[in-house]
Amino acid sequence: MSVIPSTLAVIAAAIWIPGSPLGTFFDFVALPVIYWKWMILIITAYIVTTQIVKDIYIKINKQWL
Repeated sequence: MSVIPSTLAVIAAAIWIPGSPLGTFFDFVALPVIYWKWMILIITAYIVTTQIVKDIYIKINKQWL
């Protein structure tokens, strides 16, 4: 199973919550645009790194966990 869908689900929740009624309840505010630029870069690097490490692990151990 790929880690990409679960990562994207967490990202979607993190984006949605500040603008939702739940975010209003907790007094969350919108984040600046520069934050989202860095977030996209960091998450893309995370997804690529975890997929590479997972592929190496499977190659060495012949199975995923």
